[in-house]
Amino acid sequence: MSPPDPLQLQGRLPLGAGEYVALGRTDRHKVWLAHATHEGWTQRAYSLSAAVYYADCFASQEFLDSYASNNGFSGISRRVSGVSEITGFFIDFDYYKTEYAGLDVSEFSDTVLKALPWLPVPSLIVSSGRGAYFFWKFKRPLPINSR
Repeated sequence: MSPPDPLQLQGRLPLGAGEYVALGRTDRHKVWLAHATHEGWTQRAYSLSAAVYYADCFASQEFLDSYASNNGFSGISRRVSGVSEITGFFIDFDYYKTEYAGLDVSEFSDTVLKALPWLPVPSLIVSSGRGAYFFWKFKRPLPINSR
């Protein structure tokens, strides 16, 4: 019996917003969360435990647009100069206005991986609402910009 295809299993992972935020992170760096409000966008840096808590809160309140930084930051801004750890790589495919718009995330990811056989299988593929995020998470974060 052959092992199951990892992409087929991913759709069934019980991954909530907080669990997603915690993937591949350490508690030494800040996680930025942003979400849309009636007044506009708000963003703030949190410790990992607080970011997990607030990500779950945002999900339960069904914010239409909310985001978590993929990498860790130090300081008070979310700028390139403040990046303190890289937790992996990602690609944001917004394919909702393309010829692939009728495909669900699983069909789209299969299409991409068949068209690009050199591309490593992502650690995680997540629906973004208008497409898909492909993530390649590192086993441990890569520290940079140490101060």
